[in-house]
Amino acid sequence: MKKNSLAWLDWASAEIIERDSLRRRLLGSKPLKVKLGIDPTSKDLHLGHGVVLRKLRQFQDAGCKAILVIGDFTATIGDPSMVNKTRKPLSSRQVKENMKTYLEQASSIIDIKSAEVVYNSSWLGRLNLEEFVSYAGKVSLVELIERKDFALRLKSGQPVALHELLYAVAMAIDSVHLKADVELGGLDQKLNMLLGRALQKKVGQKPQELVMTELLPGTNSAEKMSNSEGNYIGLREAAPQMFAKLMAIPDELIEPYARLAAMYSEEMIKSLKKEYPNPKDRKGVVAEAIVSLYHGSRTARQAAKVFDETFRQKKIAEQLINPVSFNKAEITLLEAVSHARQVSRSQAQRLVSQGAVKVDGRKILDPQEKVKLTAKVMLQVGPHSFYSLSRHR
Repeated sequence: MKKNSLAWLDWASAEIIERDSLRRRLLGSKPLKVKLGIDPTSKDLHLGHGVVLRKLRQFQDAGCKAILVIGDFTATIGDPSMVNKTRKPLSSRQVKENMKTYLEQASSIIDIKSAEVVYNSSWLGRLNLEEFVSYAGKVSLVELIERKDFALRLKSGQPVALHELLYAVAMAIDSVHLKADVELGGLDQKLNMLLGRALQKKVGQKPQELVMTELLPGTNSAEKMSNSEGNYIGLREAAPQMFAKLMAIPDELIEPYARLAAMYSEEMIKSLKKEYPNPKDRKGVVAEAIVSLYHGSRTARQAAKVFDETFRQKKIAEQLINPVSFNKAEITLLEAVSHARQVSRSQAQRLVSQGAVKVDGRKILDPQEKVKLTAKVMLQVGPHSFYSLSRHR
């Protein structure tokens, strides 16, 4: 990517602060340090993470130094952005388990070898109370409490815990510690990122430029893709499953997925609409393009073929079934969904209560219903996710 051509900067960028300053710094001789933080709150990175990771890759290709911050400390606090209640804190053990494959997953998009990978527990976990209070003293309570998400919760009688107020402070300290020139994040992170910029100014650093990316909608709604909502497609999902899940998104999401997940330009989207007036055909083209980014074009074509045969013949193709085994003969439906989908028990419970789960073709709404594994059992979650459940032999 040519450094003096900055057209790439606008792809997926919802807002840039300060645009002119960032352009000047990108055209300068000093390689910029570009920070992206991801909290390991779940085992999976998903296509929503993929948007901001691709933006980080664009900065790498422009000659910048990528700094991937694994938020193993901030994950134990829980990001309060755009949530209507206090998140349940994660233990250090859970966080360690979640982040085991994060670098492998991220490497499907960014050049992990040239990136600097850091863990924010290595500095946040060592701050003593005096040091933390010194940073916190530079932040106004008004800046924190006037956030829209907090204001709505307080208005509705929902509590805001003190540690939630400190999340943005901890994230801002990351920027100060790393002396970041640029910070990337989803648009939902704007207030957290602005605080980092403000704190840098107050300690005498040049404030970081901010690039906020658009939020990829979840698979079933206009809400953002989220591990906690279970409406995501993981970066490491097998090609047939990834393709099938993409084919299940509502038609109105074809365009944002084409733009944000497949990196289509506006011209390409216009051509796509003209060439494929039928939404199903259009969705198939976009799904294949997205799968190609993670599995290669040949595997993506095969996944499309498997899906087409399955759709026409109305039967479950073997390639779409994931085998999952347990070490006991009887489990609850909650255990089955949580283990098969690799999600938390609360996420699994939500999927069951939404009527998204079937066992051997029968919809079940009770998460505590027993599932006997004396023979193989077919678990279906959503329209296109199938799991063959069995007991370890």
